[in-house]
Amino acid sequence: MLKNYLKIAFRNFKKRKGFSFINIVGLGVGIACCGLIFLWVQNQLSYDRFHENSNYLYGAYFSNGSNVTPPALANFLKSEYSQILNASRFCYAGRTKFKYQNKEMMESGGAFVDPSFLDMFTLNFYKGDSQAALKQPMSIVLTESFVSKYFGTKDPLGETLTAYGRDFNITGVIKDYPITSHIQFKFLLPFELHSQMGRDLNNWETNWHQTYVQLHPEADLGSVNKKIAHLVKEFDKQELRTLLLRPITRLHLYQLHGGGRITIVTTFSIIAIFILLIACINFINLSTAQSSLRMKEVGMRKTIGAHKKELVIQFFIETFLLIFIAWLVGLVVLRLFLPEFNMLVGEQFTFESLVKWPVMSGIIGLLLLSGLMAGSYPALVISSFKPVDTLKGTLSRGTKGAVFGKGLVVFQFILSIALIFSTLVLSKQLEYLRNVPLGFDKEHVVTFRAGDRIKSFSAFKNTILGHTDVVNITTTNIPPYRWNTNAGLGDVHWQGQEYTKIKMVETTVDYDYAKTFGLKIMDGRFFSSEHLTDVNEAWVVNEAAVRAMGIKSPVGKWLRLWDNQRTIIGVVKDYNFESLRSEIIPMAMRLSSHNPWACIKIKGHNIPATLEFIKGQWKIHSNNYPFEYNFLSEQIDHLYITEERMGTLFKYFSILAIIISCMGLFGLASFYSQRRTKEIGVRKVLGSSTAGLLILLSKNFIKWVVYAMLIAWPLTWLLMNKLLQLYAYKIKIDWVFFVVSGGLAMIIAVFTISFQIIKAARANPVESLRYE
Repeated sequence: MLKNYLKIAFRNFKKRKGFSFINIVGLGVGIACCGLIFLWVQNQLSYDRFHENSNYLYGAYFSNGSNVTPPALANFLKSEYSQILNASRFCYAGRTKFKYQNKEMMESGGAFVDPSFLDMFTLNFYKGDSQAALKQPMSIVLTESFVSKYFGTKDPLGETLTAYGRDFNITGVIKDYPITSHIQFKFLLPFELHSQMGRDLNNWETNWHQTYVQLHPEADLGSVNKKIAHLVKEFDKQELRTLLLRPITRLHLYQLHGGGRITIVTTFSIIAIFILLIACINFINLSTAQSSLRMKEVGMRKTIGAHKKELVIQFFIETFLLIFIAWLVGLVVLRLFLPEFNMLVGEQFTFESLVKWPVMSGIIGLLLLSGLMAGSYPALVISSFKPVDTLKGTLSRGTKGAVFGKGLVVFQFILSIALIFSTLVLSKQLEYLRNVPLGFDKEHVVTFRAGDRIKSFSAFKNTILGHTDVVNITTTNIPPYRWNTNAGLGDVHWQGQEYTKIKMVETTVDYDYAKTFGLKIMDGRFFSSEHLTDVNEAWVVNEAAVRAMGIKSPVGKWLRLWDNQRTIIGVVKDYNFESLRSEIIPMAMRLSSHNPWACIKIKGHNIPATLEFIKGQWKIHSNNYPFEYNFLSEQIDHLYITEERMGTLFKYFSILAIIISCMGLFGLASFYSQRRTKEIGVRKVLGSSTAGLLILLSKNFIKWVVYAMLIAWPLTWLLMNKLLQLYAYKIKIDWVFFVVSGGLAMIIAVFTISFQIIKAARANPVESLRYE
């Protein structure tokens, strides 16, 4: 019987090639899209879960979301709280110059950690002893890629690397750290090395690194957080923020006070389910619609002795056979487009990682559900009809079946309209982020590290300014858009207000900072070499600082930030010195001649030659460091790479969702046109025009799309509003998004169904009346 069922199934597929093609391809593409998105989602959800102690590892945070902590915190937590098993400090080393024998190299991505870090976090050592690797202050642990790059196949253990003017003994080599970690590094150095560099590691009043702790398995997080909440305040009376621990498995996805990357993950999970549902709805609707064409077949089979059970099995076998073929098509499509998907999301997924059970189980579950739904109508309903009624053709699909089918089409277009709406909003938001005035001139600004990498910056500066295509040059401790303040409440005092706590950051600049970036002076003046007191006695603040202090005329008044009291000499117009996801916060600038970053403003018409000149002068004036630079505008664009990828993925998946929806609508339009062939012939004979028939037959489809619009618009508006809350600067969702998303869906739907309806309406009425 199974062989017979399969033979009949393939005959039916061949007989209705168009419907079978739409079912298989539509569902296959839906499976491929869903698989790609779920692969990315699983990757995001797996961050920091590879550690053996992942359930007991936590990061220390302040109540404002900052994870920059004082150096004395880690050891105190470990020694004073029995629920805390271990603790380690962590801070990035920045770009570092290494020397091995006669080879010099610049590397970034290193980190300073305590030896306990190796016990807390899972690091796969394949050379050296993890228990002793960082116990000595002059030791260093390297990753496999670092060793491969500079040592080749040579065993590096016991070899010496020079950095920071010191010789380090290589004591361990670990496998490259998994990318699914919120911290990344290429080498590890002992944190205690900072004490040799002049830093006080028992200090409670300066925050400059991260702290991680490991709790005992029996420890209660809520209880520990209550105990440590006011710990830092006990040692630093000016600290008003409370302290708490956050699980490392939530650090990548969740912000402290809600939102974060989890919103993106949730959104794309919904999109994946949407696309697969659209494909499944096509499958269910077309399968159910075709089932009414097989009523006579059912009646005939029951007349010659077929039982209901056999018919049920037959219909389910046909349904799941189609699903299996669609699943194979989906895997082929996915394999073909995986490289392009990797480029879009910036990952390196493999086909093997996709077919693992966690990803495929959800897709297979949805497919089985859709198979049960699609096969249940012909299997259970039609197989129960009386043979006499089916052979006479006195049965129709029924009101419930029609309502169910229409409901599925409406739901399908709700999802499609929602995706179009979301794509339009995200594209507009990204365009806004890229084009909104930032309050400073970002174009043709070259940024690079200077500081101790150059012999005499003043000599270098004078030479550079002699070039006709160099507009200006300035130095600062942090260039615009390299900031990531997450600033807490600072100890700020000003004239008329002796004690308060407000958010304010301090930055150091030189005399040419405002001129180089085109900052607008709103009150007073900027720093000037003509005023010798500016070096030690002057502040320039932004408008946000003036608003926070509530001073109408701040120039001439004193301001004390922490222990540094100076006089305000000027106010600059607010400018976005960090991502537009954050609001502009108060800033105070002071002069310094020892800034690590340099920024050169150049003219835009001869950039390559100007850069070559700068490189040549750098080679002359630097301390044998390579000239590594970036354009500020490119760095700013890179900040929104996530939004750009989201927008691109939304666009592609929206197009696919519309295509899949239209395939289903095309099939239904074809089916209903066939069912009404005789009616069309009669109406043609009685004088109906092609246009009149088009309006008559398409109005029901159009009505479904209108219903979908009315439901999709408010739901998507709420979702997009929530997503836009991640940005301090965002667009407004106005009527244009509603009109364009609904209009596009309507135009596409009308175009899709018109082809089939016009084809039927223009057929010869004689042939239509003879149609069986």
